[in-house]
Formats: sequence, C-alpha cells, structure tokens
Amino acid sequence: MTNRIRLVQPQLPLRKVLDRLRSPLPTQERVLRNLLFQASETQFGKHYAFANILEASNPIEAFQRTVPVHHYDKLFEEWWHRTLAGEADVTWPGTVPFFALSSGTSGAASKYIPVTPAMTRAMRSAALRMFACLPKYPLTPGYYTKDWLMVGSSSTLTPLETGAFAGDLSGINSGRPPMGATLF
Repeated sequence: MTNRIRLVQPQLPLRKVLDRLRSPLPTQERVLRNLLFQASETQFGKHYAFANILEASNPIEAFQRTVPVHHYDKLFEEWWHRTLAGEADVTWPGTVPFFALSSGTSGAASKYIPVTPAMTRAMRSAALRMFACLPKYPLTPGYYTKDWLMVGSSSTLTPLETGAFAGDLSGINSGRPPMGATLF
C-alpha cells in the first residue's frame, strides 16, 4: 500500500489543471461562452446571433467572424443611447443603473459607458482576488497593518431622468467598497 497526496479534486485530473496554467485559452473560451449565453436574449445578442455562436465548434472564431469591432461612437449611436434612455435588454439583460463618464480624445466630450450590476460584481471580485494574492509576495507583516491610500476621483453621482446615475467609475464603485476596505 502506498501513501498518496491528493493535489487536486478527483473529478479534475492534474493534466487539466496544468493545461489551464499553461494556456489562458480554455478560460477565455469559458468566459466568452458565459457572456454570450447571458446576453443571447438581448437585442444585441439577437442581432449578432449569439445563440448560433454558442453552438459553433469554435465560438471564439465564430464570434470574431460575426461581431464586428465597434468604436465608442458606433456602439453609442446604434445601441447604448437606448440604454441611456432607460430601455432594457439592449446589450445586457435588464436596465442599466449606472453610466461611467469618460472623457476621451475623440467624439463626444463625455462618453456614457453602461455599468451593469454584473460588471460591478466582476470588478469587486477582481479587486478581492488581487488583494488575496498579496500573501504570495514577500511582504513584511507591517505592510498589512499600515494605512493604505486608494486614489479615485469624485464619488458624486448625477441622477438621470431614467432613474439611473452617471459619474466617475470610482464614484460608482465607492458606493459598495469590498469588505475590509472601509474605515472602522
């Protein structure tokens, strides 16, 4: 009888775990499939036949063939102006509660970028994962007990006629900071 150390769950072979570490492609495909599935019943998803892309043997190639690259002005003129007006299910399920304002170098002075609840959850999750990785680095214990300065811009949000709010992305995110990131 030999002693074995189990490195991974039995339902996930070590080869698959190692493959995921070597190439981001399987993870990217999984994320793409998930996003396509979630947006398949939106007007954008129906227009670009997301359901058909999901059935393709290579959804990445099918997506690249089917959905053209959009610049901000084209996305806003064809789709996002409707979300700004309060229309639901345009490019993402439901109505959009927030719009991040971005001043760019081209087009409109202020650009309205839809920020959905799914997007805010994804940003929070990414921030928490980033902080969770800190123990992997050779930081002294004092690093964790010092005050941290997190720089953002205005937290003021402007109410829109539709009931949504517009402002800086940091202002949108500051309304619900990750647990532990608030002052005691």
